[in-house]
Amino acid sequence: MQLEYTWASLGTTAGCSAAVLLVTQYVKDYLPRWLPTRLAVWGQAFLFLAGAWFFGEERHALSDLPLLAVNSVTIALAAMGAYETALKEKTQGKG
Repeated sequence: MQLEYTWASLGTTAGCSAAVLLVTQYVKDYLPRWLPTRLAVWGQAFLFLAGAWFFGEERHALSDLPLLAVNSVTIALAAMGAYETALKEKTQGKG
């Protein structure tokens, strides 16, 4: 069976950014109003990376967790930037 996402692909910046972007679009209406969307995006990125780290084929040390947090910030920014770019092009097209 060919899977669209694997733990190895979710461990990459591009794969994780795409997954975070897609999941955020589906769940953002169900998030509590007090939770900022940016924080939710960062949390999703961290969870995806932690899943890839935990379930992936390579074994890592617990000392990698702070790096996962830093990398998840980069991924969250990439996902939010991709959304902003798509939204900007959509609104400019209506001009």
